[in-house]
Parts: sequence; C-alpha cells; structure tokens
Amino acid sequence: MSQGPSCPNCRSQLRWFPQLQQWGCDRCQVMIPPQALAPSPGARSRNTLWIVLGAAAVVGGGVAVALLTVGNGGGSNTTPATGGSDKPAHEAPKGTPCELAAAAIVTAGGRDADAALANKLPKTLALRCDTDKWKPEVVDCLERAGGLRDVLGCNKQLTPDQQRTLRADITTVLPGQTPMESVLRDMVPIPPETTVAQSSAGPPPLPPGVKLGPPERTDVGDFWLVPRSDGEYVITSPLVTATFPSKPTIKVAKATTVNADGKPFDIYSFAVEQGTVLYQLQIIALGRNARDEGGFAKVEQELGKLGPVTKASRKEDGQDITRFTVSQGGSTLLLDGRIDLPRGLLVNSTTVTDGATRAVGDQFLASVRIKRPPDPLEDPNTLVGVRVRKTGKKLVAHDKTDSFTVELPWQPTVVRTPDPKNKHDIEVALTATKGKATVAFVVSEQSPWDALSKSPTKISALERDDLASMEKLAGGRVMLTPITMGGLTGSKIEPIGRAKQKVSSYLVVNPYQHRMYRLVCLAQPCDAVAKSLHFADTTPDQP
Repeated sequence: MSQGPSCPNCRSQLRWFPQLQQWGCDRCQVMIPPQALAPSPGARSRNTLWIVLGAAAVVGGGVAVALLTVGNGGGSNTTPATGGSDKPAHEAPKGTPCELAAAAIVTAGGRDADAALANKLPKTLALRCDTDKWKPEVVDCLERAGGLRDVLGCNKQLTPDQQRTLRADITTVLPGQTPMESVLRDMVPIPPETTVAQSSAGPPPLPPGVKLGPPERTDVGDFWLVPRSDGEYVITSPLVTATFPSKPTIKVAKATTVNADGKPFDIYSFAVEQGTVLYQLQIIALGRNARDEGGFAKVEQELGKLGPVTKASRKEDGQDITRFTVSQGGSTLLLDGRIDLPRGLLVNSTTVTDGATRAVGDQFLASVRIKRPPDPLEDPNTLVGVRVRKTGKKLVAHDKTDSFTVELPWQPTVVRTPDPKNKHDIEVALTATKGKATVAFVVSEQSPWDALSKSPTKISALERDDLASMEKLAGGRVMLTPITMGGLTGSKIEPIGRAKQKVSSYLVVNPYQHRMYRLVCLAQPCDAVAKSLHFADTTPDQP
C-alpha cells in the first residue's frame, strides 16, 4: 500500500478519509484538501495553507476538526506567521479541561468514524462537561483517549444521569440514523433502566427529622396539599402522590384538544416554576375503559418541536412508564408518561432542569407514585345501609357513617342500584311522595378514577343536559343558578316565568367522597331540603 503525502505543516504522514475526500493529519488534527497539496511554483507559504483550510471549513460546513474550533493546538503551530518566529511544536494545548476533553473526543470520532460529523460536537461536549461537573478523572481520561473505544471506557465512568443527558445532547446534534451517527452516539453508554426506576416499596421515606404538617384541601379534584417541615410539599390523593421542592401552583383547566370521542376534557396541573426550571405533575382522567389513540405519539410529536427526543421504557409496580428526554444547551426536559387504560388515567410528571437543579428534578420524578385503591363497584357494602332516622320532628336520611345527612319532608322509599356497566356507579335513590308532590334525593358513588373524570368541564356538560331535560319537564324556559350545598358549590335549575309544571333540580359533586348528589322536586319547594344537606369532614389519603 502506498504511503500518503506528508503534512505540509509538521511533515507527518497524512491519512486519507474517503467519506470526506480529504487528507487528515493525526498530529496537527486538521483536514487538508487534495488541492492544497498540489505542486505549485515556489514554496507555498503557511499563511496560504491556512487560507485554503479556512475556505474548506466554510464550504464543507465545518470540515476542520476541533482544534480549529476550541483552540487545541495538538502539538503544532496553528497560528499564521506574522513576521515573528513560529511557536515551538511541543507547546501545550490551550483551553479549559472540558474544552480539551471535547477536542480529544472529536479527534477520536474523526479518526474512527466521521470527522465532519464529529466536528459538530465540540461545543456541545464542552458545555455538557462543564454544566454537569464531570469528575476530573473522567476529564483526564478523555483527554488521553486515542480512539472511540477509549472514549467509551471513559464515559462509562460518568454517572447514569450524566450519561443520559450527554447522549441526549449528542442526539440533538446528530439525530440521523446513518451508521456513523450511530457510532458517535454509541460512544456514550445507554444508562441501564435501573438508573431511572423507582422502588416498588412505596413512596420514598421522609428524611430524618422531617415531619408532615396539617393537610389542606386544594378544592381541586380530591387532592390534598401537605406541607413538610423542610419546606417541601406533598400532593396526595387516592390515585397519586408527589413531593415538590416548594409549594406548587394548583389548577384545573380545559385542554386545548378533545379526546378520542371528540369530547373536551380537563387537565389537573401542579407545578413549581423557578425561572427556567420546572417541576410539574399533570393528570388527565377520562373514565374507565379508555382507549389509546396515540397519546404518547402525540406527546413525542410535541416534544419533537423542541429538539430530538430520546425515549426509554420501564415498569414500576406493574405500570408501564415511558421516559422522554429532550436537551437544549444546558437544560434538559424529562417527562415520565404513564397511561392506565383500564382506569382511564394519563399521568405525566415533567422536569426542566439545568446542572444545578438536576438532582432536585430526579428526586421529584422519583417521588411520583401511582396508587391502586379498591374499586367501590366491586365492594358489596358500598352505599349499603342508607336509611332515615327521626330526630324530633325531622326525618334525616343518612348512611352508616353519617358521611352525609339530609332532611326530607316525608318518609321515603330507599332503592340501591349498582350499575357497573353503563354509569359505572352505585346509586341510592330516596323518593318521598305526598299527593302530587315528589322529592327525590339520589346519591351516586364512583371509583376515584371515574370520579376524577367529573371535572369542571364534564360537570358543565351534565348541567347543560339537565337544563334540556328540565326544560321539557317544566314545559317552559328554565335557568341555572349557583347554590351552596353541604359547604360546596352546586347548581339549581328552576323555571323562568310561567311553566306547565312546578319543578326544580339541584346538583352538587363531592370530589372527596367520589359522590354526586342530586335533588329533584315536583310540586314542592326544595330550597330547605338542599340547604339541609351536610357532609362529614373528610380525611386525606396518606402520602
């Protein structure tokens, strides 16, 4: 095999890179176009050589390797002569330790894979090294790397989180599926799934000395907010728990899209925003037996607008979890997505962190736990024992534990009706009649996941249906007004002006009991009945 030409800069033998159609000097760490080596009258000045290399770098989209980008001299002079003598060939490379490590990685990538692709990485590599505070021994190891095998060995010394963010950043710069891009991505090991998996033994225990404060109702769904003595806060419900580094903002809002049935839905959001740093939990409850119409595909599509997305799957407590990672500069977005189709739940926990806050973000993601409370529809004792007791002259309807009480004008009949297939609830109807007058009080209990789907948007839809039904029943126009029942905001529908039939209906949802209470009265005023409704205090589910 014939030898290559000599480097005009250091006289070392050059190596041919067929994919670039250029010569490369391993010592100087530069690419040299063939035309730069063509014979010409007289000696070519070194200034002229660097002009040619500069033009090649511009035309080739960054053909020159890292030494032209980060200032790694590679042991030879890279400065055009300006009348003074050249610097000695053995001058130490210039740059920060991270820049030198990045230059060495790029050199190895150019040597063993593709120099043009590797040359896109130095700034990304140096920034990630500096942001994630790579250990000095890792940086030293990379500076001495002679090839991609050495780089892989050094990168195995990074923490799993550092490996994950580094690989995500490289994927951002080299998102293609060509063999050489895959080779460069694979110089960073894929962290094992156990690096992001959480213990199945329950939520992380409280740190020593940390105590929980009194729980507060959020009045959003059935969620409670529990302060901790260390300044952190726990969001908890029968379905989920998560620990935030500070007090989160809590809201429920209508989604900007519709579900697979074309119906609107709400998103429960809990978030801590600290500048560009974000810790967020979002829950969508669609009701049991949901179907997946590409939910995660849409998540990945939206995240793809931010940059290349990496995806990894794992399983916790029998629940599949998909983690999406997107990196931009020093920031990394991590999203853990959980879809529970039998219960109709979509739970996304998200962090956007930098090097200084990444550990806090990982702690937040690790704190998110999905619970599996029993289904009341499978409990034969759900809403059993609803009855009426006489207190003085009052007839008080109640259940076994007095979780609700309401005063009825006459002795009612009590009928319990389980409906696990259609309404997915258990109803108890108390109907009291006297002559033409009727007072019907109905309690329906659902599972925590079905009850959570009774969000404000769905309740509004129920009220619109009630308006239409009441208009037919009344034989005229009706109106809806808010009313307080049992300390909660409910609604009342009654006729406007003349109506064929005197009728009124009331509706209130108690999210903490997972129950809906309805009152319908014919030919009988019922404001007194509605106002007599009382709910027992509820206690939060344990974090």
